[in-house]
Amino acid sequence: MSTRIDMTPMVDLAFLLVTFFIFTTTFSKPKVMEVVVPDKKIDTANVPKVSKDEALTIMLGNNGRVFYYFGIAKADSMPTIENTSFAPTGIRKILSDFNDKVIAAQKANYPDKPAKGPTVLIKPLPTSKYSSLVAILDEMKITNIQIYALVDIQKYEADAISDIK
Repeated sequence: MSTRIDMTPMVDLAFLLVTFFIFTTTFSKPKVMEVVVPDKKIDTANVPKVSKDEALTIMLGNNGRVFYYFGIAKADSMPTIENTSFAPTGIRKILSDFNDKVIAAQKANYPDKPAKGPTVLIKPLPTSKYSSLVAILDEMKITNIQIYALVDIQKYEADAISDIK
């Protein structure tokens, strides 16, 4: 005579355990970056003017390269473009130092108004990686820069970057 083992209680127990573990585990929440996007209708009369002394332009190049210059460029007067990296001694130090400098100047010039800090224009190339954009937005948060904008890169800026080795 052969022995027969009834597996029904074992299957019930397995399903109960699976159900228990499914209900008690916490799933990882998706990592989401909050980006404030302006309205589609822009009233150009109310757009605040950016002072060239309080502006820093960052251009994101290929392979994680970061280029920057102080001020706002025009096609006929391109400032000196510097090259740096995402290292803590790179763009983070530049952003932090510039933020401190602009806030000190604003407090000295307008002691009765709160200092708003610099305006940073972020201009990614079409071929730059998304991770570079996320990294520079993280740097804005780390250095506590409140005013920054994603702006289309101009052709003369892209040409100036391509000349830098």
